[in-house]
Amino acid sequence: MADGSVAFVRGVDYRVEFRAPDGTITNGEKLPHPWMRMDDDAKERFADSAKVVQIKNAKDQFATSMISWSNALNKPYPPSFEIHEGFIVPPGMPADWILPKGVTFPPNYMPACPPGVTPPATPACMQSYFQEMFGGGYTPPAPIYRAPTLIRPADIPDYKPPISYGETRADADGNLWVRGNPMRPMPGGIVYDVMNREGTMIDRIQLPMGYQLVGFGPGQVVFLSNRDAKGLHLSRVRLKPPE
Repeated sequence: MADGSVAFVRGVDYRVEFRAPDGTITNGEKLPHPWMRMDDDAKERFADSAKVVQIKNAKDQFATSMISWSNALNKPYPPSFEIHEGFIVPPGMPADWILPKGVTFPPNYMPACPPGVTPPATPACMQSYFQEMFGGGYTPPAPIYRAPTLIRPADIPDYKPPISYGETRADADGNLWVRGNPMRPMPGGIVYDVMNREGTMIDRIQLPMGYQLVGFGPGQVVFLSNRDAKGLHLSRVRLKPPE
């Protein structure tokens, strides 16, 4: 948090606990949430949908590592290596890297900046860590696909979790933003619950469709990103004080 405290969001009863630098602990009250009970059929569906996401993420990571390994070390792709359907090259790879057969850079791709060039630059480029993924004088073998550990229906709690891992952000004004798990499909963009330093919900903010939260500035400033046919855009928005 802005004051150096660490916030813990408890998913069992959906509340926020703050631990200050001096060790003081502040326990927020239980927050309002439309809890949804998960019966056996719902748990099975949840596990099946999570399985699809987990496997795709594992395949994406493997393909990205293989592309980096091949280009950073000037190695040919292994004959058995095949790109899975739906793979999209992540931003930040050098524009001169050789991609596997059937893979191309997406339109308006944001490549890594050439050596000695830092963003913002024209044409647009970004700092990237892909060139440094392999090196240091050691030539490692080709990456290996590692199947993910899948969620089992028996591991799923009786109520749908109100939050997901990694979906909390601290703004520059001492508030905590928590992206909740929608209990049911809802129109519009991503919804964040905003909590103050006492753990009280002071606002609920829905982003415009297609926008992502990327950062904050002081004075209730929020930075959002969105992508369209012209490329990636950054928006600066100043929020109205909550009523």
